[in-house]
Amino acid sequence: MKQITIDQLEPLALGAAILGSGGGGATTYNRLITQHMLETYGPVHVMQVDELKPADCVVPIAFMGAPLVGMEKIPSGKEIHGLFKTLEMLGKKPTVLMSGEIGGANAFTPLWAAAKLGLPVLNADLIGRAFPELQMTSCTLKGVDCNPAILCDCLGNTVVIQGQNSATMERIARHATIAMGSRAGVAMYIMSGTTAKDTVVPQTLSGAIAIGKALLNARTEKRDPCEAILTHTGGIKLGTGIITDIDHQVAGGFLKGSIFITTPHGNIIQVHTQNEYLLATQNEEVLASTPDLIMLLEQEKGTPIPSANVQYGLRVDLIALPAPEIWTTEAGLKLAGPHYFNYNTPFTSIRRNI
Repeated sequence: MKQITIDQLEPLALGAAILGSGGGGATTYNRLITQHMLETYGPVHVMQVDELKPADCVVPIAFMGAPLVGMEKIPSGKEIHGLFKTLEMLGKKPTVLMSGEIGGANAFTPLWAAAKLGLPVLNADLIGRAFPELQMTSCTLKGVDCNPAILCDCLGNTVVIQGQNSATMERIARHATIAMGSRAGVAMYIMSGTTAKDTVVPQTLSGAIAIGKALLNARTEKRDPCEAILTHTGGIKLGTGIITDIDHQVAGGFLKGSIFITTPHGNIIQVHTQNEYLLATQNEEVLASTPDLIMLLEQEKGTPIPSANVQYGLRVDLIALPAPEIWTTEAGLKLAGPHYFNYNTPFTSIRRNI
């Protein structure tokens, strides 16, 4: 894949939503922004990780905050402008952009910025999915300096953070984001091409598009879209049923709570959320947990349903996809496994059930 064109945006939106595991923000608006930018400025060049030069300045960007807020507080464009203006003030000149996380709307964030700025986008991200906190990245696992982190809101208000470590950066950035109305653009883990080659999760932009194409092809060929996704990704179906209860609230800058699914046999599946779907249980049995990806699909068309878009009465399939291998290591589980989120259960990879 050498460039991103308009015809790739629909499969990217679907694939990124699935990799969002419920988080990362709904893709609809950012997809439209990207389409407008591509129509105005032309296709975006996609750079592969092995094409990076040592002197490249690779800048991961994303939006952070509660997805439910993001549905109503759409980007103004000032967030990205403020990030790059501040980078310039700090003496950093980006040569390559990339997504902080490939999941959800954040898959599009570097694309519409790159189209306007005439920069390439790296076929990679820092996670291989979406996670709710800024320190949950390959950069933390590889010991890459998190500083500086830059936040900018829809009015152009900007904060520069120098944290002792990535966990401190997350804590300060989360409070700043809440003060900014629980939605802000962020640039973080700015690194050289040499560092990026050894750090990022490669092929995730093209991977998201491939997942979306598998889903679209199944629809066209009138095959089961859920099965098409599972076949392509190596995932499993956890259950199926109707959403019968939703318990959500915005707390601490996150969308937290649970979703309850009643199966055809009358069992209740509970899906626990913190922006992302993190744990699925049935009758106290753990079906799947972070860092594996848990996702809800609308039954008929296989449309992924982010946590901020769940509705009573929807007929859904609940699926799980295997996590990128970096997250199943001891360090990865310490950073983003079930115990980090205070779930009293060990991680059992769904790979064992495949």
